[in-house]
Amino acid sequence: MCSDAFHAGERKIQAEYGLSEKMQAIGATVLRPFLPEQHRRFFETLPWVFLGAEDREKFVWASLRIGSPGFVSTPNPRLLRIQSLPFVQDPLSELQVGQDLGILGLEFETRRRNRVSTQVVEAGPEELCLSVRQSFGNCPKYIQIRTLCPVSRNPVQAKCLDFNTLAPQQRELIENSDCFFIASVYQAGKNLPSEGADLSHRGGKPGFVRVESQETLLFPDFSGNRFFNTLGNIVMDPRVGLLFLDFVSGDLLFLSGRAEIIGSGPELQAFQGAERLIRFRLARGRMLEKALPWSWDLGEASPALAFTGSW
Repeated sequence: MCSDAFHAGERKIQAEYGLSEKMQAIGATVLRPFLPEQHRRFFETLPWVFLGAEDREKFVWASLRIGSPGFVSTPNPRLLRIQSLPFVQDPLSELQVGQDLGILGLEFETRRRNRVSTQVVEAGPEELCLSVRQSFGNCPKYIQIRTLCPVSRNPVQAKCLDFNTLAPQQRELIENSDCFFIASVYQAGKNLPSEGADLSHRGGKPGFVRVESQETLLFPDFSGNRFFNTLGNIVMDPRVGLLFLDFVSGDLLFLSGRAEIIGSGPELQAFQGAERLIRFRLARGRMLEKALPWSWDLGEASPALAFTGSW
């Protein structure tokens, strides 16, 4: 198990809640420097995996890789292999050996999810080999059940649009979304398991992300596992990446920018269930239209959403 379970940013927020000793004990138990057998089997059944990392210009992005089940494999408990071409124009298509890479495996049908902090040890055009730094499971909170439906789309033909302000098409996707994915990073150069990149799911009622302007989003942060991986990273390094999916059209919306944590104020008090708000300021964006070879049928909404509000 991991001795240095949390870094300074995570510990700072835990201390604000009086959870320092409790979370250190929990972290030492559930944060592992390897993949347990059930997580290995889980990743090997997925047709997608979500990623978070920096690009060569130090912009942080959230993205995903897709393939037939088995395209993610685990040669041993400390290695994870991804054999898949990135999307054409994927902002994380040129990952390098030595890079930190956050991984999230998510099964929408069961709400099951597991996270892994990794480092790239081999990088090729169609394959990544990743060394596991830290792994742990997540609860099913705020995840809507969805069923995958294959459709006739070719990701290679996806239309790409770069931008630095949000157009009506992107605003509409964001405002209709009931989830997104957020990448964050923190590296102090100490090579601790708690350092690196992270990729996390965020869910809410449709419209829980507010478009404040052409460059700014505002969204709530609900109660979670108290690890504060994303928030702790933001405390130390405000660079983040957001990924929104259109589960019907197959569009992918990639946003990179900076995040600010808002811990008080009338907007926070007015949003039911929010412990804090996050304001995101856009630096760069990219949209891939009709990139996914599936659509998803929406099933049951997360029961946890009954205790949350909307804008």
